[in-house]
Amino acid sequence: MRKLKLLLFIPALLLAAAANLRPVCTVKVDGLPVEGLWTRRSVERAADLALGMAEELARGGTALPDIETQTRLTLFPAEGDENELAETILYACEGVSRAWALRVDGQFLGWTDDISALSETMEGVIGTQIPVTAVRAGFDAEISVEPAAIPEGWQSDIDELSLSLRRAARVFYVTPDGAVRYA
Repeated sequence: MRKLKLLLFIPALLLAAAANLRPVCTVKVDGLPVEGLWTRRSVERAADLALGMAEELARGGTALPDIETQTRLTLFPAEGDENELAETILYACEGVSRAWALRVDGQFLGWTDDISALSETMEGVIGTQIPVTAVRAGFDAEISVEPAAIPEGWQSDIDELSLSLRRAARVFYVTPDGAVRYA
């Protein structure tokens, strides 16, 4: 009797599992895997959204990157963020570049496609204006660096960006005695 119950339980368990299986997709954009699982329809919507944005940015001369999907069955629902997938696809489209917008007190200064060069530039602006005895230093303005998608070739020259930063924000430093000075 116990074997009969076990033999009936196993097919019932398999049927319950099969009824709850969902098809989901893993995605690669230009051969690079994207973290997450999506439905086939959400991948299509993300690609359509990215292409629409890319056409606006690149003024029509664009194409989608190579998007590979692999479908598999899982008990878990698709949890990938469609907007993040669209952003990943957008940055891989022809005629579009990933960049970072530099703003000082809300005023736009320019774009750079090299975040590390921008960081070094900002450190250089501070480092060249303060004495070695300074305890702490920074800018006296609110500086924001935000990601952006821009047409290829619209990046600002990093030296011009550095000069604009020097003009827009003053550098302050704190001396060992606690006094705040401006460079």
